[in-house]
Amino acid sequence: MPKVSAEHREARREEILCAARRRFASEGFHATSMQDILTESGMSAGAVYRYFNSKSDIVSAIACENMSELLASLESYADAAADVPVADVVVAVLQRIRDKHESDRLARLALQVWAESARDPELRTQFCSTHHRFRAIVRNLVLRRHPDLEDDADAIAGALTALVPGFLHQLALLDPEATAGFEIGVRRMLDGF
Repeated sequence: MPKVSAEHREARREEILCAARRRFASEGFHATSMQDILTESGMSAGAVYRYFNSKSDIVSAIACENMSELLASLESYADAAADVPVADVVVAVLQRIRDKHESDRLARLALQVWAESARDPELRTQFCSTHHRFRAIVRNLVLRRHPDLEDDADAIAGALTALVPGFLHQLALLDPEATAGFEIGVRRMLDGF
């Protein structure tokens, strides 16, 4: 039997995750069974279980993948934009989230991951780790722009990172028109009107 390449394994894994994302976004985590994921992916149980031991493993992989992409994008932008106002960076993050939501309903998945995080200790640990990393990036951005705010940088970073869950919540639950001006509102608020 010929060996399967790493690229092939990664492509198959991604097929499973894409199928699960579609089901989770439309039906929710709890209403989606492993059989639903098998059906959506068109793969056998053996093929899917070769990559993931359970639905929880799939949820965790999706959450990690989404947050890793967002954080990598933010870190890259932050490194390249040392002299950019913090408002520009926050708005750029929100726009990336909006784009990701429009392509694969990120916000609906994010709400479900947060709910699962309250129940699943392993997922909660991953979520908290990602949150702390995100907050540290924002804190460093604030300090690069405003070194005089050292004493308040952590509090400011906490407030700025809280905008993201609020934005995701609105994207997931409200009509698209309701979030149309979110980035403008954030920019005005951060620019001091």
